[in-house]
Amino acid sequence: SGIGPHYPLLFPGWLTPFVKTAENNGTIPAVLQKSIGILEEDGDTAVLLFGTILVLLCYSFVIVFASFTVLAMFLPMIKLITALSS
Repeated sequence: SGIGPHYPLLFPGWLTPFVKTAENNGTIPAVLQKSIGILEEDGDTAVLLFGTILVLLCYSFVIVFASFTVLAMFLPMIKLITALSS
């Protein structure tokens, strides 16, 4: 019983044990404040992870693009050298 299982959208599965304990102790507001803090930390962690992955992807794209550009600049010289040597 309790309010957690009756409102699954309001109280996700990971929060249900906290709510059940809070119902028994009469400290639901404190538990909800703590869960808000946990969710904010999770959100901050997700944003930091996304930023880190985005930076790595941008660096990778720049390195690949620069490599292709340098190779494209040297292709006419390589073609000329191979044409003259044959």
